[in-house]
Amino acid sequence: MALQIIEQLLNDLNSNGISYCHWKSNEHLEAAANGNTDLDILFAENQSQRAIEILKRNKFHLFEAVWYRKYKGIADYIGFDKAAGKIVHVHTHFNLDIGEVGIKSYRLPWEDLILENRVFDDHFNIYKSSAEIEYLLLVVRTAFKHDIVDSKSNHTIAKHFNLEAEWLYDQIDLEKLRLLSSTALGNEMTDLIEQIRLAGRYDETLFVSLKKLLKPYFARHRILSPRRVNYLKAVHFVKRLQIKLRKLFRLPGKAPKRSLPHQGVILCLMGSDGAGKSTQTKEITKELSKKVDVLFMYMGSGDGAKSLQRKVIEAFVQLGSKLSSSGKSGHKTTVTENESGIKKNNTQNSLPKQFILSIKAVSLAFEKQNRLKRIDKERKRGAIVICDRYPQTSTVGYNDGPKLYANVNSSNFILRSLAKYEFSCYNLAKRIYPNIVIKLTGSLDVLHSRRPEMSREEINKKQNGIISLHFDSPTEVMTLDIDKPIYEIKGMILDALSCQIGKSSGSALKPGFD
Repeated sequence: MALQIIEQLLNDLNSNGISYCHWKSNEHLEAAANGNTDLDILFAENQSQRAIEILKRNKFHLFEAVWYRKYKGIADYIGFDKAAGKIVHVHTHFNLDIGEVGIKSYRLPWEDLILENRVFDDHFNIYKSSAEIEYLLLVVRTAFKHDIVDSKSNHTIAKHFNLEAEWLYDQIDLEKLRLLSSTALGNEMTDLIEQIRLAGRYDETLFVSLKKLLKPYFARHRILSPRRVNYLKAVHFVKRLQIKLRKLFRLPGKAPKRSLPHQGVILCLMGSDGAGKSTQTKEITKELSKKVDVLFMYMGSGDGAKSLQRKVIEAFVQLGSKLSSSGKSGHKTTVTENESGIKKNNTQNSLPKQFILSIKAVSLAFEKQNRLKRIDKERKRGAIVICDRYPQTSTVGYNDGPKLYANVNSSNFILRSLAKYEFSCYNLAKRIYPNIVIKLTGSLDVLHSRRPEMSREEINKKQNGIISLHFDSPTEVMTLDIDKPIYEIKGMILDALSCQIGKSSGSALKPGFD
């Protein structure tokens, strides 16, 4: 059975009389229907607008490929299946473009031929290309991908062809294959294709010969100039080299995949200890990164990654704290908590200790400021940003808020200045605000079972603190019960994210929180 979002899409396409078919890799149709690989769907060009409307209606969102992999007749639509907690990729084709690996330099004018010969798969409720058409397409695409220089690439191409062809051989009607081939390519190339079929496996000599015949045949269907093709080949080479160097030297950074054509979305998860926010942010990031550009950012002050400057400053702070604690202090500090678990200083610390704590707090604030700027940059270019916690100023001194609020009106100029600077860093979160904040809350029994080292009272105070936090409009705040299974929570978060993407693109979508 297919994922729910795919079932709904196919039912909508079929009931509206859309001319389409899954045109390649039908061997992997089951994997595609379950969201484990792409759905490659060809649509009739004169129905492109109706097809796009149906995709949007079924909560599929347009993501744009990186510029050197973007082509006019191909679009990427991404959907999120709530029930399975999976990302679904529909690779839409409104015309067929082929060429070298990663480069589409020719248009294959067979759209009508493919759609006229499509067959219906009752099991998956989907139209797919006939075995004869699929084999013919496989042979032609393999021939174009052959590279006389890159033997490694050819080995991969040969392996793929052998696997696909082996699955198709028993399904092919030989007479129908010859008829379709002669109609599309003529008798000379049809004879060569029959030789390829009879060979049973990838034969480099035969494919080289076929490529020579194909190039002049498709010359009038060229969509990229030779100069443009060579330029793109150079770009692809440089990008592959960059990836290898990153892996070799363990450098940060990822190759871009797909981004939203409009502004991206910032999703933030918040919750007390044991709520599973770290687990969910990592799971969501992992799922999204399969197909789209996503940035995970830890915005807390605890166990997450620290910047180099913060590590250095905290090392000096620790040293200073030791030196300070070895001396005499004329001030005693007591700490109390209110009902929400918010800590409050009742007396002042000694002046040296206040300086040490201020430097540490400012270092943390500076780090968060830089992370907010990076988040803003990624959102503006259309990426999805997933945050574990988020800076806020609604409740000072608690849950990622300013730490030095008590010194804002201090008589000491330095302490007052540091406190004001810290607040300005946190206040940046009002401009670089999250699109959606999901608060993960649950019963004390569940939370305590996950964090048995904490008392129930402490857990309750922390959760009440999370609940009390508020964010200014236009940030949307939702509360999600964590007592449900993890996969179900993941699906709900993805559904909420899908709705936010729809809102940012102008579509009216409603989350299915139950």
